[in-house]
Amino acid sequence: MQKLSIKEKIKILAVFTFIITLYFFNKSSAISFGDFLGFYSTSEMGFELSTNPMSHFLYINSLRLFSLVLFWNSHLENCIFFSIIFSVLTLFLLFFTIIQLTRSVNAALFSVLILGTSFTFWRQTEIIEVYTFFAFFTQCLLFLVLDNKNFNKNKFIFTWLLWSISLLVHIKAILFLPMLVLYTYHQKEILNLKNLIIIFSIVFSFFMFLILVHVYIDKGPITGIFYGNTQFLKKATTIDLFIYFKAFCKSLGYLLYNFHIFLLPILLGIIYIYKTNIRFFLILLSIILPVYGFSMVYDVPDNYVFFIPLYQCLVIFAGIYISTFENKITIQRLYFYLFLTILLSPTIYFITKKVSYEIPFLNKINYKKKYKGGLNYLLWPGMKNNNDLLKLS
Repeated sequence: MQKLSIKEKIKILAVFTFIITLYFFNKSSAISFGDFLGFYSTSEMGFELSTNPMSHFLYINSLRLFSLVLFWNSHLENCIFFSIIFSVLTLFLLFFTIIQLTRSVNAALFSVLILGTSFTFWRQTEIIEVYTFFAFFTQCLLFLVLDNKNFNKNKFIFTWLLWSISLLVHIKAILFLPMLVLYTYHQKEILNLKNLIIIFSIVFSFFMFLILVHVYIDKGPITGIFYGNTQFLKKATTIDLFIYFKAFCKSLGYLLYNFHIFLLPILLGIIYIYKTNIRFFLILLSIILPVYGFSMVYDVPDNYVFFIPLYQCLVIFAGIYISTFENKITIQRLYFYLFLTILLSPTIYFITKKVSYEIPFLNKINYKKKYKGGLNYLLWPGMKNNNDLLKLS
C-alpha cells in the first residue's frame, strides 16, 4: 500500500468515525425478529457442536467466546458489538481491496460509504446475525483472489484454506467454489502436483469434519450439511415461473433501495471492467451469478440478506470506475461528492420512511407489521428502540 498523506489520513479517519458513530447510535436495544433470538439464546447457553447449515458453527462459537471475554457487559450488548466490529473490519478490507486495485484513497472511501450505508449491510450491523461475520470472510477472499501483484504459492494455499474455514461460518460459502476454480485456473503456471494435493487435503479435511460432526453429534444424514431441513431442498427442486418472476422483481427492488443513485457508477463500472479486464470481470461474475441464483431459488421473506456477497462485488465495480475520473474533477468538488455520499443513503431512507406514512396503501402495511415496528422497521436500517420480541410473546 502506498504511503498516505496527512490529508488522506484525516479523510480516512473522518469517514470511518462517521460509519462507526452511525452504527453505534442506531444499534438494536432489544431482542428482535428473524434469527436474532436463536443466535442470542444459542450463544448464551454455551458452545455449539452442530455443523448443519442452520448452526453456523464458527459464528456461534466465536460469539460465545467473545461474550465470555467481555464478561462485564450483557450478552445482548456483546453480540451486537460483535456484529459492529466485523462490519467495520469488512469495510476496512473493502478499503484496502480498492486501494490494492486502483491506488486511489478517494475511490476506496466512496466504496466504503456506498456499502457501509446501504440498507441491508447497515441493518445486519445493528442486530445479532451471521451475515456481517460472513461478509468479513467474503471480503477476505475477494482481497486475496483479486490481488495479482503479490501472488505466491503460500498465499494461494491460504486462500483455499480460508474458503474451507468460511464453510464453518455459513454453508453458502460453497457458492464461492466457481470463483476459486477460476482463480486456480488463472494461476495454473505455478500449480504442481504437490500444491494440488495440499489443496485437496485441506478441502477434504474440512468436509470430513463437517460430515463427521453432523453424523455423530447431530445424528443427521450426510446431505444435511448442505441443507438443514427439507424446506430448502423442496424450494430448490420446485420449478415455479411465477415464484421466480416474483423473486426477480424483489431482487431488483432490494438493489434499487440499497444503492439508488449509486447504481449508475456500479453499472458503468461493470461495463468498464468488461471492456478493460475480462479476467477480473469473470472472477467477480463467478460469485455474482451463484449468489444471485441461490437467493432467487431460496425465496423466503428475509432472503434480502443473501445478496450481501453480491453487493460487495458490485461496490468493487463502482470503486474501480470512480477511480478513473477522480483526477478530472477539482478537489473542492471531490470533497463535496464525498460529503454528499456520507449523507445520501441515510437521508433517502429517512425521507422514504416519512413520506410512506402519508400513503394509504403503505399505512395498511404499517398497521399489519406494527408488531415488528411497522414502516420504521421495514424502511429504516437502524434498530434503536426496536420492538422487544420477548415483550410481545
